Amino acid sequence: MNRNLTFFIGHMAGVSVAYIATIAFFVFGWVSIWSFVTAAALGLIAAWPLGKLISRRIKKDDPTWSARHDAPIPSNTTQS
Repeated sequence: MNRNLTFFIGHMAGVSVAYIATIAFFVFGWVSIWSFVTAAALGLIAAWPLGKLISRRIKKDDPTWSARHDAPIPSNTTQS
């Protein structure tokens, strides 16, 4: 589960960073192919660290997640 959450959040964070960079470049008048390339590079570079950071924060606040074992805490309830 650790990598799945990081992977999913990383993709969303990377796209968000690239979108924000593109809008910022357009606001400042830099409209060219290089603005898109730079925004994409920023998104790719920021995706993995942001994904790790956000997934760690989510897990830290989750009462059913064991940070010590980096795994879910087993439930003691049985299903009939």
